[in-house]
Amino acid sequence: MYYQQKIYLKYSLLITIFLLFLPFQIKAKNLEMQDFVVAKVNNKIITDSEIQARIRYVIKSTKIRIADEVEKEMLRGQIIDKMIEEELIRQEAQKLNVIVLDDEMRNALEITALQRKKNIAQFKFFLQENNFAFNYFSKYLEAEILWSKIIADNFSNKIKVTDLEIEEFLEQGKSRTDARKFLLAEIVIGKNLTQNNSANNALEFSQKIFYDLSRGADFKELVHQFSASINAQNNGEIGWVSQGDIDPKIYQAINNLPKNSYAKPILLDDGYHIFKVLDVRVEKVFNKKEADLARNFIFRNKLRNYAKGYLMDMRKKAFIEIVE
Repeated sequence: MYYQQKIYLKYSLLITIFLLFLPFQIKAKNLEMQDFVVAKVNNKIITDSEIQARIRYVIKSTKIRIADEVEKEMLRGQIIDKMIEEELIRQEAQKLNVIVLDDEMRNALEITALQRKKNIAQFKFFLQENNFAFNYFSKYLEAEILWSKIIADNFSNKIKVTDLEIEEFLEQGKSRTDARKFLLAEIVIGKNLTQNNSANNALEFSQKIFYDLSRGADFKELVHQFSASINAQNNGEIGWVSQGDIDPKIYQAINNLPKNSYAKPILLDDGYHIFKVLDVRVEKVFNKKEADLARNFIFRNKLRNYAKGYLMDMRKKAFIEIVE
């Protein structure tokens, strides 16, 4: 009898402990279940946890400031669109049998770390400190490398620049009112194809980026995170241009800007452009070097338009669904 009572008490105690801890187990399970699908890109999904992690990384790495819920939602929309684009690139690379080699990934990671004045170990710790899993960052970096390789392997050899184009380009430059040249970089905020009122969203977001840049936000990081330009692969840098090389609206906006300053967002055909004046110089005549620069400038413009059209075609062919 005594032995049976002892067994009974033992199991009663175990059941009591289990019931005490059950609410905590349920709570933990519910927290795990809070993650949900935000977007579908063909057969792949993008989850809320991935987006939230990316938001944390962007805010920390770019020093962008989020003042209210409106700005938070605007940033979230831009990041969702960027992550959809990255997923399309990964899927396209798989079709084309384009892969990222281990050495390429490591080199890209080293460059990324060096841009932040860190080594790889320090950069990984930076990601960990800001609750951004390294595998999320690897996916982002992989898409950047894949897009560079797709462009190099599939677009570059299709683009030709004729002597006549160079001559016409240089002739236009001769009509400029001064001989100043500007070294420009840009951030391009394109119209978001997955959101309503995309033009208004692009304008508001570009204005916010311009405001944050004036308060010290990281230009290069913002280029890599948000710019819809092919020049994003080169930290947004366009190269040296003169008055005759660029749209009059651009020249008017940058003409009186000092070095390392930003022009307010300008609406062009492919979206809102925020230009940074990296340097200014004065030249009086054209030479062979000018012709080479003109050839490179024309080539980059053609490449940018080709890549933009290719990416838009990828979007049109894909099944993209925003769930939220």
